[in-house]
Amino acid sequence: MFLIFKTQRLCILLILCFCGNNLLSQINSDFNKKENNESKFKNKIDGYYLNADNLNLPKVDSDFKYTYLNIKLQDFINANISRPESYRLIAKNYADKRQFKQALINYNYAAILYENLNNQEELAEIYNSIGIIYGKIYNYDKALIYIHKSISILVKVGDPKKISKSLNNLGVIYRGLKDIQKSQIIFQKSLYFARKSGDKTAIASSLNNIALNYIQNQKYKDALKFQLEVISIYEKFKNKQRLCSSYISVGIIYKKLNYNKVAVRYFEKSIQLANELKDEYLLTFALQNIGSVYLSINNYKKAIVYLKQSEVVANKIQDLGCIKGINEVLSEYYAKTNNYILAYEHHKKFKSFNDSIYNKESNDRFIDLQVKYEVEEKDNENKILKQESTIQLLAIQKQTYLRNTFIAVSILITFVVLFVFYRFMLKKKANKILSEKNQQISLQKNYLEEAYATKDKLFAIITHDLKNPFGSLVSLCSFLENNYYKIEDDHKYKGIASLNRSIVEIYYLLENLTDWINSKGNNTLIEKSKFDLNGTIISVMKLYQTVADQKSIDIQMHVEPNTFVYGDERMIKTVLRNVIDNATKFTPIFGKIDIRVKDENNKIIVSVSDTGIGIKEINKKRLFNIESHFSTKGTQFETGGGLGLILSKEFIEKNDGKIWFESEAGKGSTFYFSIIKNVLDGKN
Repeated sequence: MFLIFKTQRLCILLILCFCGNNLLSQINSDFNKKENNESKFKNKIDGYYLNADNLNLPKVDSDFKYTYLNIKLQDFINANISRPESYRLIAKNYADKRQFKQALINYNYAAILYENLNNQEELAEIYNSIGIIYGKIYNYDKALIYIHKSISILVKVGDPKKISKSLNNLGVIYRGLKDIQKSQIIFQKSLYFARKSGDKTAIASSLNNIALNYIQNQKYKDALKFQLEVISIYEKFKNKQRLCSSYISVGIIYKKLNYNKVAVRYFEKSIQLANELKDEYLLTFALQNIGSVYLSINNYKKAIVYLKQSEVVANKIQDLGCIKGINEVLSEYYAKTNNYILAYEHHKKFKSFNDSIYNKESNDRFIDLQVKYEVEEKDNENKILKQESTIQLLAIQKQTYLRNTFIAVSILITFVVLFVFYRFMLKKKANKILSEKNQQISLQKNYLEEAYATKDKLFAIITHDLKNPFGSLVSLCSFLENNYYKIEDDHKYKGIASLNRSIVEIYYLLENLTDWINSKGNNTLIEKSKFDLNGTIISVMKLYQTVADQKSIDIQMHVEPNTFVYGDERMIKTVLRNVIDNATKFTPIFGKIDIRVKDENNKIIVSVSDTGIGIKEINKKRLFNIESHFSTKGTQFETGGGLGLILSKEFIEKNDGKIWFESEAGKGSTFYFSIIKNVLDGKN
């Protein structure tokens, strides 16, 4: 065995030596070629620097010219140390000036260099930028190809924020293709990744795009929902520029929905912010829209004030779109006020600026289409060059056939060595899998032990909490049976009433146990809806009015009619029942129970206060915990399992609320819980 292993080692060393000599001679040859190329290219670049102004370089700003030359020098000497970010900087400069052909050339340079450096994140950014430019020149097919490439890389990298950004751009492309349905699906995916990243700017961008699609489909109520969420984000982070724009968007939506008063409020907010920002473009747009609202409700006095202010600012900034818009609204105003001469004058101005804008847009579109044609022509030339390169490559492959044969033999020997190593690793991997399986079994064992422990606790609660009421029930039934003809009717009635209370108590205990078991098994169906909390509280109070009357407890309710909330009414009723039930149990004779409702920050806070025995400090931490379950006797020895509050906590949390309490031993307790209001109740 030792002799075989020694022979194998000798063979491998001989092969490596032979390959090494060949590789060394190849490296020396390549190095000499590279050294000659470096010298030749360096002399060429020196000439570039000396004659920079006479060269037929791309038309970039003077700040970029020498950066461009420096990049070329780095490319000629050593492509691995060139700066692809400089190409991107130049490309962005071209894109900003709508010189899309040169922008694409430089972005493609940057893409090649990032690909050579295996910088996947930056490569994805470049593909995204290329896709945006193709979208601007109406080459949507290529735009989709490059943005899909960007998304594919980012999914592998796992950057949800950048995925959201690329998906937003993809949605815009589909919007350009008039495929609003597909665009909306993509924006929803973008919103998912934005929320996953936690970046509020990305979330706002996705929400805004979804809203724009709804506006385009004239679904203004749906658009309003998303735009209001955008506003809440920008208000939280005090992004005044985007907040001002969002206020205008929401104002326009309310205007479309004929909620003119609300629209005015948002336009007034946008005017205030635009003045603070000194943004005259947003200011003239907001002034024009608020004037238009007042015009639509025939408040001509206010309308002309805002429209004139908008006209002054629009003429100052000389924005064609703003001037066109204000002249259109002023023409409408003067027509409504029977000043047909001024109406005609402003209509002429509107038509004039509208034609100017149309001509400019047509010219820009013509230039963009020309760029599209030139880029496609360049792509065809590249395809021809690739074909020629393929022919040359086949010739090189033929020359290297013998060398490849030798390499194949070397790989075969290497494979034998690797196979032995692979067998070793396979065994190691099997041991690792076995270890992982053992860990899984251990986790499952712990889970089963915990489940059995919970089951035991549940049985202990059932045994404890059903024993007393059933004992009382048996004793009372036996007493009534043996003494029925001896006792008076009044006492019989009291006995039957007591019997009824015991049965009701057992029923509610079993109902709580059933609900608790279902909630633990995720079998509880939540059916949220808008309902009147006032009516729900009254229905629960009726259940306990008789018990309260027997103990001379004064129950008072302070709830306004038509107090609407949003949640599962059955669950909320169960919570109210448990809390009021505890209050009646632990409140002595002639005590008092107050039920109050308070509107606070888009939520309804319900409180149930009693003048009962209160909760000892030692028991407060145990109150909502199944692990430390305990039971306390009521003021007339009523039983209680403690499960009611545990179930109430779970139900309130499933309705997006919370439950808490305040208590002092001997002075009473107050239990609180919150419910979401119905935000869309009523019209503004």
